[in-house]
Amino acid sequence: MITFEKTPFAEVKLFRFDGVSDNRGFKIRAWSTQDFLQHGIDFAPVESLIYEIPVAGTLYGIHFQLEPKPQQKLISLIAGAGVDYAIDLRPDSPTFKKWFSIELAATNRRQILIPRGFGHLFYSTVSDTKMLFQIDREFDPALSQSISYKDPEIALDIRDRDFIVSPKDAAAPLLSMQHLSMKCSDIEVLRASEEWQRAGAYSVRIEGMNRQHHIPLRDEFDEHDCDGTKYIVLMDDGYPVATCRFYEKALVDEQAPRSVTLGRVVVLPDYRGLGLGKKVVEEAEVWAKELGYKQINIDSRVEAIHFYEKLGYLHASGNDDIIKSGSFECVQMYKEL
Repeated sequence: MITFEKTPFAEVKLFRFDGVSDNRGFKIRAWSTQDFLQHGIDFAPVESLIYEIPVAGTLYGIHFQLEPKPQQKLISLIAGAGVDYAIDLRPDSPTFKKWFSIELAATNRRQILIPRGFGHLFYSTVSDTKMLFQIDREFDPALSQSISYKDPEIALDIRDRDFIVSPKDAAAPLLSMQHLSMKCSDIEVLRASEEWQRAGAYSVRIEGMNRQHHIPLRDEFDEHDCDGTKYIVLMDDGYPVATCRFYEKALVDEQAPRSVTLGRVVVLPDYRGLGLGKKVVEEAEVWAKELGYKQINIDSRVEAIHFYEKLGYLHASGNDDIIKSGSFECVQMYKEL
């Protein structure tokens, strides 16, 4: 079982697994793909590292990795204690340069997931600290970047303190000197009208939903995948990376405004955290409005409610009832166009 704690950023996950003890001792999960997916966390480590930090006051950061290989990082402590920071480095984010810190300790068993687009910093507060550091993309020296923890623009609460740091971190530039290539600037938007374009939408759904969530193809593709359905496909260098679909909703009340149902909003794992989910939804809204529709509806997965609320979606008739949509728990939402 996972217990979550709220953070200022919906993308930053703070939690701990419940442990099990007996006469032999104690055990606790370091990660669980099944548990993560059940809570909407898309993280699968490709590398796990253990940092042995012998001296209190040792600092790592601010670190991040550029496109096309941005990383998610899962951090926990095996021994000792320290303070961990997540810094929003997404230039188009309303919380750009904002940060959040939390105490990690072997005794509190907290784990923090630093998402793509965020910088990361950690410093030890006791000697002989050991950190378990897991990443979902391998380290690439050509893309790895640092920002000075003393940067006045970010204004961390430790910027006036001195720490033990590496030569690289000691020479790290300020944020104003960095080129934050944390988003794809050459994304092409397609309103799918040809078979190969629809095939691009299907390929994103297979890779981003079926494989990630172990959904059978017959459940992913339904009666709404037909000629009348509209598909948005986002392309990066000629390859599909995000998609959504919408179709006309049958009118129960002839006086009701014409509306569409939006769904199958999927971004490939390597492109998440770059604002493409927001972009593909907004492109669908523009198209639906051009076609004369007045309202757009969606069955939002529970973990995505905050995402749609930020895009202006409301809960249908104030209804927060949970409905089942396939294997997901959802809430009905809508937006006036």
